[in-house]
Amino acid sequence: MRVLAICYLLCVWLAKPCLAQCDALHARLLEARLPLEVQDGTFSGPGWRLILDAATKATVIAVGEDHITREVPQFVGALCDAIGPQGLSAMAFEVGPEVARFVQAGLLAPDHKARMAELTRRYPDSVAFLNIAEENDLATRCAKSSGAGAAFQIWGLDQEFFGAGGCLLDLILLEPLGADARAAVAALRAEEQADALEARASGDPSKLFIFRVSDSALQATSALLMKSGDETSRRLFTSLITTHHIYSENLTNPTQSNLDRAVLLKKNLAEELAAWSASGAQGKLLLKFGEWHMYRGYNPLGERDLGNYVAEYADLNLGPSLHIAVMGSRGVHASYGGYAKPFDRAPFVLADNANYAWTKAATEAAEPTGWTVFDLRRLRVHMPADFPQDWRRLVEGYDFLVFAPEISPATRLGD
Repeated sequence: MRVLAICYLLCVWLAKPCLAQCDALHARLLEARLPLEVQDGTFSGPGWRLILDAATKATVIAVGEDHITREVPQFVGALCDAIGPQGLSAMAFEVGPEVARFVQAGLLAPDHKARMAELTRRYPDSVAFLNIAEENDLATRCAKSSGAGAAFQIWGLDQEFFGAGGCLLDLILLEPLGADARAAVAALRAEEQADALEARASGDPSKLFIFRVSDSALQATSALLMKSGDETSRRLFTSLITTHHIYSENLTNPTQSNLDRAVLLKKNLAEELAAWSASGAQGKLLLKFGEWHMYRGYNPLGERDLGNYVAEYADLNLGPSLHIAVMGSRGVHASYGGYAKPFDRAPFVLADNANYAWTKAATEAAEPTGWTVFDLRRLRVHMPADFPQDWRRLVEGYDFLVFAPEISPATRLGD
């Protein structure tokens, strides 16, 4: 009995620092929270006014999100409506450059969603995120809100999606090519079609051409295009090679693949920013990426990703950047269901995910009803040395955490 008592006292003693730490975090979160009222897609309340005040002062606004939801595009769309007239002139998405060009071309067309649905029916899994109805509408909404019309720029900073091989090769075959180069590209296209049939039968995307094509075949065709291809064909084939590299490397060395992808995002953004500056079209820039990409400093993977580059570049060249994380406590997630298959859907509680266990504190400190804005800037002031590591990273990486009590899955065009 005495041993049990000692063990109990020891456990209580060991738990005290954790309990004190959690209580301190909860108290700080209560101090930093503001209500965000949402009704029929319209945002209002103290939290919304605070965000708009900060967004008005910022030149670059980086939104880190939970993907494929109805609620995040509503939030970002409302943000565009508010800041668009202040000079919003470009928006970057977590898609490849060729997808961004396709969306740009039909941005203000009344059938912009139908165009995307047809593209994805012809080339399944060739597009990420902008093949979501709510995301596609968001691009058009932000362009219209900006007042820039067709001059509004859509930037794609990522690799293309893993089903894009056929689309890229078909686009190359539309260009003027030498006979040897055309034959080599056509041979790759035939290989891609065979792989796509196998992937469709199994639903397994790793059977696709992007994963299976050999480096030597790509290098040989690239050499032929350098001799007898035009600038567009070489650009498209470089995109194909980059996409193959990122995805095939992910199968064997995901850590290095993530690092290479982060470098690609930053490289593509640097090129867009240089062209933007040279054109004289600079204004406000809005970026919308997965939440881990938009951290200042080091993200949860221990990488300095796009958000860090954005913050540093903005400080030196554009003005203040504002970083907003938007996620939901629970709800239903849409997730990948297999090649050429509809999305799967599954209920979730965010804090049950090991990577997001830290959000339990946000759920417990959130407003009793409705959405909550946590002003993370307030938590940076006199942050205790024993502040939980995940929260320390969030507070240093973001300015606001926008927390919805529940989120719902978006709709993929063509499903």
